Amino acid sequence: MRLAALALLPALGATPVLAASGSVELAGRTILLPPGEWQELGRTLEERRLSDGTPYAEGAALFIATAPLSDGNQPPDASGTRPLGMVLIRHASRLPEGRAAWPVIDACAAEGGYRTAVLVTPRPDSQACLHVAHRLGPDTLALARMPIESAPTLWRSYVARLKEDADWGPRNWIAAAYRFADPQGALSVEYRFNPEAAGFPPDGRDAPANAWLPNRLDRTRTRFVTRIADWAQSNFPRLRNAFERGTIDRPLRAP
Repeated sequence: MRLAALALLPALGATPVLAASGSVELAGRTILLPPGEWQELGRTLEERRLSDGTPYAEGAALFIATAPLSDGNQPPDASGTRPLGMVLIRHASRLPEGRAAWPVIDACAAEGGYRTAVLVTPRPDSQACLHVAHRLGPDTLALARMPIESAPTLWRSYVARLKEDADWGPRNWIAAAYRFADPQGALSVEYRFNPEAAGFPPDGRDAPANAWLPNRLDRTRTRFVTRIADWAQSNFPRLRNAFERGTIDRPLRAP
């Protein structure tokens, strides 16, 4: 069972979107995207201040890749799509040159999940970690029950699509979540993959019955999760380099 190619096909109905591929810049940080074109559904940039009043920006963004729906017997319907993957960016920030103002929070201590990795950093006040984990779809599907104007700004275009079809979003995501931080700034980026787009049946059960929980994986699901985890770990140094230096030595490869 293979993960479908992450290529942008039809847009999300009438929702205005921007296309991106390769990498994006946000609040002074470079974030790599998996191969293909991605729809930017939301972006926020908030001005914050250090204790001495020095301003800096903190950014967040949401990207999604979709594929056309097909029943297997007819050509894909260009009017219908389903999510293949999501990139959720948060806490993107870079302080002005020479400024260092906050302690690095312990965001690398997550337990459970499928795999955790922590890179040794050259400074005790910096961190770089990866956590591959299961995410229940309802963390986004629940947004469909609120008015669009009440949804977080970052998620409003996604909510608009769920308003059209509450079953459009997946019941489960397999997420590779990275956290990078040092006294000059931070970045959290999460790459989510939809197992339903790879042919797995929807599973809307909560814990402890959900088939994607680490202790309930069957052999086929284990292979799928392992491939995502191996992909995430192989890209770890590349993403860290982009965070620290803003340079791209090689693009991300497909899972």
